Amino acid sequence: MSFGRGALPELLSSLPRTMATPSSSAKMLHWKKLEHECLESADEVVNMVQKDDIVIFLWSLGTFSSKALLNLLAGTTHDLDWWKFFPQQTRHPTSGAQILLVSMLDIYSYCMIQKKQGFQRILGQMDKVGVKFGTHIWVHDISNPRLLTNGVPDGWDNLKNIFEGDAKLEMDNVTFLSVKWEKDSLEEGQEREQEIRKALESDVERGLAFGQLPVMDKDEAWYVIDGIINPTRDLLDGRAGKDDKSKELGMIADDIWERKRKRDEEARKKAEEERKRAKEDRRVGLLQRELRELYVELDKSEYGKGVQAKFRRADDVQKRIMEPLLALVDKEGLEPKEKDKLERLINEEYLLCLREFRGHFAEVRAMGIEVGYNLREFYGLREPKKKRFGLF
Repeated sequence: MSFGRGALPELLSSLPRTMATPSSSAKMLHWKKLEHECLESADEVVNMVQKDDIVIFLWSLGTFSSKALLNLLAGTTHDLDWWKFFPQQTRHPTSGAQILLVSMLDIYSYCMIQKKQGFQRILGQMDKVGVKFGTHIWVHDISNPRLLTNGVPDGWDNLKNIFEGDAKLEMDNVTFLSVKWEKDSLEEGQEREQEIRKALESDVERGLAFGQLPVMDKDEAWYVIDGIINPTRDLLDGRAGKDDKSKELGMIADDIWERKRKRDEEARKKAEEERKRAKEDRRVGLLQRELRELYVELDKSEYGKGVQAKFRRADDVQKRIMEPLLALVDKEGLEPKEKDKLERLINEEYLLCLREFRGHFAEVRAMGIEVGYNLREFYGLREPKKKRFGLF
C-alpha cells in the first residue's frame, strides 16, 4: 500500500468498519466504569442491611427529589451520583427505630441491567437477614409540569418495568409522594396531581397510594413517613384495605396544610407589624429631625428660647405621666376591665398633653416660624396619627 499523497483516506477505508475509534473506546470504558460503580454501590447497601431495619427506598426521575427528601429526613447534605445506590442510616426521631434510607439511582434506562441486578442483590439480602419492613416511595416534584407526559410521570414505566420483572413487587407497597408544593399555587399543584391520579388509575386500583409533603420541613416529613409506614404494614398484613393508606395520608396532608396556613398567616401578620413599626420609626425620626430644626430657629431669640423651654417641660411631663401607664397596660395577665380603664386614662392624658403642645405651636406660628409637615400632621389641626392604641 502506498503511503504517499492520498494514502490516509485509503488507509482509513481499509480499516474494519466495526473497529472502535479512540473516542468510542473512551466512552465504552466510561460506561463500564459507571456500571461497575453501580454494582459496587449496591453491595454497600447490602453490607448495611440489618434485621431490625425499616428500609425505605426513595425513587425519582433524577436523583434531585429523592436526594432532597433523604437529606431532609436524615439531616444530611449529601450530593448523590445518578448511577449509584446511596444508603443512609438514621433513627426515627420519636420511636428511635432503626431506619435505612436508600436513595435509588435515577430511573432512566442507562445502566438498566446493572440497576436491576443491584436492586435484586439488595432485596435478596433483605430476605436473607429477615428485615423488619421495607417500602418504596416515588418522590415527585409537583411544581414541574415538564416531568409529565399525558399525566404520566417520566420514568414511571421504567419503575414498573423494574417492579414487575424479577422483583415482583406490588403497587400496594408503593407511595406516590409529591413534594415542592411551595413553588406553585395550591390550585395548580392539585390540578397536576389530579391529572397524575387519573393517568395512574390502574396502578391506584392495584394499591398505589398518594401522599403530599406540602412543606420541606423535617418534622412534617417524618409525620408523612409515619403515615406511609404504619398503614402499609397494616395493608400488607391484611389489617387494612387499599384505600386506607391514601385516606390516612390525605388526613396528614390536611393537617400539614392547616399548620402551613397558620404559619403563613402569622408570618404575614408579623411582616405587617414590622412594616408598620418601620414606618412609625421613620415617622418618629422625621418628627425628631423637624423638632431639632425648630429648636434651632427658636434659639435665635430670647422669646424663642422661652417657647422652647415650654416644649421641653411639656415633653418631660408627658413622659413622666405616660410611660408608667403604657408599661402597666403592657403587663401580662391584666384583666380586660383594668385594661379598658387604663386605655381610657391614657386617652385622657394624651388629649391634655396634645392640647398643651398645640398651644405652644400656636406661639411658634405667631413668631412666623414654619413648622415641619410631620409636626403639623401630628400636633396640628388635623387628627394626629397615634402611635399606641390609636393614640401614639
